[in-house]
Amino acid sequence: MKKLVLVGSVIGLLMIANGCTRIVKLSPQSGPPGTFVKMTYENTWGDPGTCTVYWDGKKICDPFIGCFTVPPSAKNGSHNVMLVDKLDASEAYLIFPVFRPRVAFSSFKVTE
Repeated sequence: MKKLVLVGSVIGLLMIANGCTRIVKLSPQSGPPGTFVKMTYENTWGDPGTCTVYWDGKKICDPFIGCFTVPPSAKNGSHNVMLVDKLDASEAYLIFPVFRPRVAFSSFKVTE
C-alpha cells in the first residue's frame, strides 16, 4: 500500500511540475482560409507527435507538426483552435478569427 501511495505522489508531483498543455501563441493571429499558422505551445508530456489539433471540434492535424493550415471551408468569424495532448489528456485552445480578403473592383470608361 505504501508503494502505491508513493507512486501516486510522484505522478502527482510530475503533473504539477509539468502543468497542463498550453497554447502560447498563434502566428499569425488571424487570417483568411488557407492561412499557414505556426503554433507555439508548452507543457506537453511527450513530443508534438502525441498532440492533435482541432478546428471547431474537427481534427485537422494528427500528428501535430508545429503548424496547421486554416481549412479552406472556414467562414468569417471566430473559430476555436484546440491542442490536445493524448498522453495526459490535457487540452488548450485559442480563438482564431477568419476573414476573407476584400477585393476592390473599379470600373472606368476609356475615352478617345
